[in-house]
Amino acid sequence: MHELIIFLDVDGVLLQRAGLEAVLNPVLQHITVTGSEITTFHEYLAEVRLFSIEALTNLNLLLTECESQNVKIVLSSNWRYVGDVELIKYVFGIYKFSDYIIDKTGVAANRGLEIANWLRDNPTRNYIVIDDVDHGIAKLHQKQFIHVDPQRLLSRNNVISAIKKIKDTQE
Repeated sequence: MHELIIFLDVDGVLLQRAGLEAVLNPVLQHITVTGSEITTFHEYLAEVRLFSIEALTNLNLLLTECESQNVKIVLSSNWRYVGDVELIKYVFGIYKFSDYIIDKTGVAANRGLEIANWLRDNPTRNYIVIDDVDHGIAKLHQKQFIHVDPQRLLSRNNVISAIKKIKDTQE
């Protein structure tokens, strides 16, 4: 059975960065022991708790709709710098989509090339790219690119578009 790979960005797709600082400190206070030093890792854990419930619901809808296709997620977001895949899955562990994460892209001149390099090493024609910024994606992956509005995050319309693109690439 072929896998369906979803290259997933996070900021602007599941998390709205605008205004994040205003709500981050109370969450940090909640997840750290009083008097302990707040680390970058604590910041990651706090930000994860601020992911949009609506965007997560839409991502779960997409994963459910594609479940019969052995769907997997490759993280193409800057969140891939959190650490290895197991640590990333741990950080995202409060959400169901973390179970689908199998890998992360490497580093290249832009995200489009990072995805192309991953595909070179792991050939498949069955994939989509979900991102709020082009980063060279449209040039190399136009037919698979779901361009998310960073103000609205991952929407139901994005999911409908993704399902259509997946069906189109399988024909």
